[in-house]
Amino acid sequence: MKHYLSTLILMLSCACLAFAQGGATGAISGTVQDASGAVVSGAKIRITSEATGQQVRELASDEAGIFTATLLPVGNYTVEVNATGF
Repeated sequence: MKHYLSTLILMLSCACLAFAQGGATGAISGTVQDASGAVVSGAKIRITSEATGQQVRELASDEAGIFTATLLPVGNYTVEVNATGF
């Protein structure tokens, strides 16, 4: 009987983990560089959903020119980058 109880608890634990997964998401990341290959820090990145036309994220590149937008719903996006002087 004890064996069956431990198996049941294990199965219920796995089922709870499956419910906690949520929907599918993705991420967009990159490095902003100028024409010479130098990184551009503080560039504004705007990410827009192609399906809805809605802007879903706006962020800036860090001091190494890197940006990452996480937890985006699966889909197609347009990424627009603007920086002072460009």
